[in-house]
Amino acid sequence: MRLLCVRHGETIGNKQPGVYGQTNYDLTDKGRKEAHDTKKNIQSIVERIDAVYSSDLDRAINTAKIICPNKSIKKDKKLREIDFGVATEYKTMRDFENEYPNAVKSITDSYPEGESFKDVYNRVIEKIEQIVENHTDNETILVVMHGGPISCLFSYIEDYKITNTPDVKTSEFLEIKYKNNTFEIISNHKN
Repeated sequence: MRLLCVRHGETIGNKQPGVYGQTNYDLTDKGRKEAHDTKKNIQSIVERIDAVYSSDLDRAINTAKIICPNKSIKKDKKLREIDFGVATEYKTMRDFENEYPNAVKSITDSYPEGESFKDVYNRVIEKIEQIVENHTDNETILVVMHGGPISCLFSYIEDYKITNTPDVKTSEFLEIKYKNNTFEIISNHKN
């Protein structure tokens, strides 16, 4: 099985210094272009995609629609970005940390009224495992999500600490092979 795990294209939130997590921003013009560029980069694969999964947030759904316009999209909250809770009310993460200096000291600490990085890791890995269980070895699956969930998947496969995973830019994607109950990152594509 081949998984293509794509981060959505650019949003207004990506251009601003704030904390937005699960805020439902749509793609910017640049974000739509990035999604089209991703489609071009994987054109030979797009025609063989058997199923499409996406976070239920607009930026991911619309990226998936651009890449695979003729496929139905299975939307799932488990593929969402982290819920930063009250941190989304602040202009910067530094402002939040100044107000809540001891709120999040480890990956198991939840943001006030939000979730922890460990929570995100667990729900994303659970969903990816469900996806591979529901498909056969010869299928190609597109999964459109967010930087945090892709970092979680990278951490899971490469056995990195979640805090040491590479930063995933908008419209970047991982090409992953799944065989014999093992995930292997084949490549990390940058547009």
